[in-house]
Amino acid sequence: MDKPLEDQLDPYIKGYASYNQAVSLFEFGEVIVMKNYKENMKVRILSGGSSCHIEYVGTGMLTASIQGKWNKPPVASLILRTIRELSINHEMGILLVGQGNLNDILNFGLAVERALNDGLKVTFLGIFDDCRNNHYSKRKKRGLSGIVLVNKIAGALAIQDKQMSEIVEYCSKVISNITTIGVSIKNMLGTNQECLSCIKTSMVENNASTYRKTNLKKLTVMDMLSDTTQSLLAEIIQNQQVPLSPGDNIIVLVNNIGALNTSEQCVFMKHCLNFFGSLDIQVVKFYIGHYLQLNYDVDLSVTILKVFDKAVVNLLEVPCNVTGWRPVFQDGPIPVDNNIMPAGLKQKCRLSPSIKGPKLSERVVNIVQLCLHFACNALISCEKMLNTMDAERGDGDTGTRLRILAEVLNKRSCDKKLNFVYPFTFFLTLSKLLENTVGGTMGCIYSIMFEAAANTFAVFPEDEEIRPEMWIKALENSRDALKRYGNVNFGEKTMYDPLATCADLIRRNSTQGRLIYAFEMGVGGAEDIAQSTKPPGAKFPDAGAHAIGIWMRAVCEAVKLRCMD
Repeated sequence: MDKPLEDQLDPYIKGYASYNQAVSLFEFGEVIVMKNYKENMKVRILSGGSSCHIEYVGTGMLTASIQGKWNKPPVASLILRTIRELSINHEMGILLVGQGNLNDILNFGLAVERALNDGLKVTFLGIFDDCRNNHYSKRKKRGLSGIVLVNKIAGALAIQDKQMSEIVEYCSKVISNITTIGVSIKNMLGTNQECLSCIKTSMVENNASTYRKTNLKKLTVMDMLSDTTQSLLAEIIQNQQVPLSPGDNIIVLVNNIGALNTSEQCVFMKHCLNFFGSLDIQVVKFYIGHYLQLNYDVDLSVTILKVFDKAVVNLLEVPCNVTGWRPVFQDGPIPVDNNIMPAGLKQKCRLSPSIKGPKLSERVVNIVQLCLHFACNALISCEKMLNTMDAERGDGDTGTRLRILAEVLNKRSCDKKLNFVYPFTFFLTLSKLLENTVGGTMGCIYSIMFEAAANTFAVFPEDEEIRPEMWIKALENSRDALKRYGNVNFGEKTMYDPLATCADLIRRNSTQGRLIYAFEMGVGGAEDIAQSTKPPGAKFPDAGAHAIGIWMRAVCEAVKLRCMD
């Protein structure tokens, strides 16, 4: 027998909901929300992820925080449910701020796209502030503690009655002026202590005095902290993610996750001030303490925010009633049972997509059915080849995942369980099936792409004639969604390259009305660019990119078969 939902919740979340009187726990999952959030008619700020942000829920910062289970990203369905709950009788909109790591961003992105397709007003900002990101692979690029400052500024702007567009514009500038570096002080201390032990043993064997041994130990620890500060800050300056020059003003946030005791924390702060002073860089605000638990091998991070506008300092000084930024607000503990807020949205999340937008003629429906059939059969036949390609650098299961999806789609098509008449509904169905059958990163990526394609048709009335421009725009929207949430750029040898190439070539060659020719050119370009995703020294191109070329070619042949006979 399944446990009640309350018994499945993270004990830390339940404990915090009892500890802080100003917040409540939504009944449907690990979501901490302001108890009086319904009285907040301003833009609502929502954050969360695999790192815990619940201590920043309160007036002046976050309206709610979504926490994943066991330090994993929250699932898209929980994020979407929270967005829907916060959108009830609310018109100002919701700003969703996500900490940069691939899985967090993808889940947030899928929820946002689905919320947009529901007609909700929501905007997303992702923060990849680790200054070493240019040395990491796409999968390992990450955000550190810079999100704390972004959430603080966003919350301050919200309580000043700023519009969503104003908040997003200002916070985007903040993100472009913020950079963070992280380190594990404990690991460095451990290595240093091993070296110290060897030195001490040698000194004992040589009858060195106790005074000299003690003096050496104290000097070594202080030197280590001084040298570490110098190397960390020098790296963040040299990295140039946020260029700094003499005369610049900066805000510093040191996130100490148990690395330093109080004395060492003060010494570290002094070293920081000395370092920036030697460069004639003025520290106008210095925050230090435990601000955010990070799920990496990092126990100390230093965030620098370049003061690009004097108002940024004032925004950080706007009072906020949260335990993570200011002293806690507590009149007495409240049992979790008494602190659960009933949800206002009683209906379940959508199990089947709604019907919306223009519909296809019977002839075009037949073409779409044939396209799906050709694409599925092509992916099924290429399973082993795609698995072999993927095994070179991945798990070796790309072909199998896509084959399973193709078989599910073929069966649902044969059973007449796919709505081909309405493109909006068709693409939403594909999105949900991909998420449930393919799963993983690839499933989420494809789901986001089809959600974005569906959104293209949602804005048109049912009696609107579907024009070729709509299909081209749907492809471009899918491309843009993959770039936005996948944090990819052209030339990085991912599945984005063939998708972007196809969209660009179709757009470029469709101006004279030669649509079949434009499609053929786009697919040919996608196939060519997919082959170029092979890294130096590798035997095969990227499996995901090659799969794009496979199903695109199949769709192209189906269209030519029906439209050129």
